[in-house]
Amino acid sequence: MTIKEAATRLGKSELTIRRMVKTGKLPARLENRPPWGPTYVIDESDLCQVMSPPPSLITVLPPETVPSIQTSEQMIRRIREGVLVDIHQAFTQLQTHVTAQLQPEITRLQGQVRQLTDPLADAAQEQKRQGEAHDRWLLQALREALQEQSPRRPWWPWRR
Repeated sequence: MTIKEAATRLGKSELTIRRMVKTGKLPARLENRPPWGPTYVIDESDLCQVMSPPPSLITVLPPETVPSIQTSEQMIRRIREGVLVDIHQAFTQLQTHVTAQLQPEITRLQGQVRQLTDPLADAAQEQKRQGEAHDRWLLQALREALQEQSPRRPWWPWRR
């Protein structure tokens, strides 16, 4: 059959069939057919191989061997519960192990942090006390300086 007939049979365009022939996906031979010249001819058996669907990847079981939907749901629920329990147990064991391994290190580091921060906190409190005292002294000095000042003269020049 010709490319046009093969295209009609497969439900594809002629251009698609020509591409399949040129890439080797569809075997065809070149024959000289007057008056049109060389034409590709495709055997019926080769076309049938291209038309046949690929083998199924899913195996269909007879109804007697297929478990019911309720049984499948129960199996899935049991598996899910079992996995959750296993994950919870593993997480608890890991948490216990990590806590036991790291607790001495955590305690040591907390002590070092306290040793470093306690003097800083004391220094900050002392500086705050000194700052408050200095602020009080400065405020008192400003008040005294203002009281010693002579009364203000008006800013307009005609009332002097």
